Amino acid sequence: MDEHRSCSQVAADELLGDGGRIVAARRLLPVGRDAPALNRLAELAAQLLGARESHISLLTDVEVVSAGAGLPPGAVGSESPLNASVCSVLNATGRGDRLGDRLGTPLVAGTREVVGALCVHAPDPRAWSDSDLATLRQLAEAAVTELELSAVVRRYENDRLRWDLAIDAAGVGTFDWDLVTGTLTWDTRLITMFGYDVETFDQSIEAFNARLHPDDLRRVTDLLQHCIDECGDYDAEYRVVRPDGETRWVHARGRALAGAEGTAVRLLGAAYDTTGEREGATRVTRVLEAMPAGFYSLDREWRFTHVNAEAERLLGRTREDLLGRVLWDDWPAAVDSPFEDSYRTAVRTGLPVSFDAYYPAPLDGWYELRAWPTPDGLSVYFTEVTERRRMQEQTDLSAARLEILAQVSAEMAGTLDVSVAAEHLPRLVVPTLADFAIVTLVDPDGRPRDVASWHADEASRALLERYTEVRLESLPSASPVARALAGGEPVREDGRTVLGMLSSGESKELLGVLAPETAAVLPMRGRGRTLGLLTLYFRPGRSVADEDLSTAQDVADRAGMALDNARLYNAQMQLAEGLQRSLLTEPPQPDHGEIAVRYLPAAEAAR
Repeated sequence: MDEHRSCSQVAADELLGDGGRIVAARRLLPVGRDAPALNRLAELAAQLLGARESHISLLTDVEVVSAGAGLPPGAVGSESPLNASVCSVLNATGRGDRLGDRLGTPLVAGTREVVGALCVHAPDPRAWSDSDLATLRQLAEAAVTELELSAVVRRYENDRLRWDLAIDAAGVGTFDWDLVTGTLTWDTRLITMFGYDVETFDQSIEAFNARLHPDDLRRVTDLLQHCIDECGDYDAEYRVVRPDGETRWVHARGRALAGAEGTAVRLLGAAYDTTGEREGATRVTRVLEAMPAGFYSLDREWRFTHVNAEAERLLGRTREDLLGRVLWDDWPAAVDSPFEDSYRTAVRTGLPVSFDAYYPAPLDGWYELRAWPTPDGLSVYFTEVTERRRMQEQTDLSAARLEILAQVSAEMAGTLDVSVAAEHLPRLVVPTLADFAIVTLVDPDGRPRDVASWHADEASRALLERYTEVRLESLPSASPVARALAGGEPVREDGRTVLGMLSSGESKELLGVLAPETAAVLPMRGRGRTLGLLTLYFRPGRSVADEDLSTAQDVADRAGMALDNARLYNAQMQLAEGLQRSLLTEPPQPDHGEIAVRYLPAAEAAR
């Protein structure tokens, strides 16, 4: 232990000397102590590895316990000097992963910097296996993905807050006049702009007229009436006299919307205070240029009329290149897409829309957009969310892989007939890890036997089942299945190569129809022997991820160990029964009768 403490001090000094690493670790620190996703990962680590407790720690200039399971109260969220954490520090620097009753692995961020460690503590010292370490590393990758996702979400939330603050700074208010009921709805900005509050504003046009300067009342009333009569646009600049006598200039624009009979039923619009700067466009432009979101406006012919600096950066085009150009001509991939559907819906209904959409090359990214119809056309605010989407997908995939491991462990531990549980494996790994799969078990005489299969496409399941019935008879000694059985190591092969190995016949025809692009054969390994195989197939167009194969091999190893345990249990039971039988004596045989004895083994009687 003293040696570990000494190594811990050296490792802590190394970690403290890397300023970039400390910055990366601080960026990932969870906000507050509530990190349910990390706590679930810590609980899963303890469950899968049979540990008493586990913890996920981030290592800045101190150790911060960010999540855990089985820890004392108050441990999660606590901080301690780096040199006080032997397990975390030694594993973070690569000086040890197996430390008696402890097993750990580093947390490596996307920048390839070590930001922390995931450690588990067993009740007693044990010989940790390579499979245990592989499982812990996979959980560590999931923890880093969750931390990265949380950091990205926090950054986007901050950007959104700045976005809303920028809109507030522009002082733009909105109104909605229902011409059928007479109800005039203002947002909070407009109510304040006219010197009202929520209690004193009675939502009537009379309340609007009461604040207009007497010299502007007739002109503004005529403009509103003309807009309603023509179902057209409304554009007016006028003075507002507030209760304290202050006079403010306001510029308002709106549009009347027609009902089923063609007459105006609503008037929607926006207004902003232009006092001190009558040319309101200058003020709004300054706000738009400063905001962290992209912004562009389109006229009624879908031509660009304004593009801010952030939009130039996100679109990779200058405003000089875009202004006056038609959106659908310059960005053809937007046609017949969520972009066109949402934009046209906003213009048609007069209501704002919010949506996420993907634009292919040259942008090749995901965007979050808000489109607001205006009297002149459409205004669009947007931010790129590609990284957030990618991190969310990685988190979902990691969760799905871990769920498979948990299900396999539960099924293998929850039945006395492990062979039956092994037959259920294809349904667990398809479609998350592969497009279709086959499970093979090795009989006591050493002969392989395909026992189960599953296909993601329901229409192909009968075809795969028939292939499972005939394939082993036609496989040559050089096939991936034979090589995996003989060597006890995973074998990955191109689907066309496998097809070429088969001789003409039903098996080859069936595999040709199933048409896998890649096949991976994973051994179910026990103690020094291969007890079965898990064969995964991947259709054309699906990339084979190393993480998926690693998870699938873990599934196969867990199944193999369970099968081996069942084999040893049966052997021990047979030995015990033989010993019991050897202790039996012959029953007495009287002259006028015959005594027969029926022996029932103790283990069988107990069941």
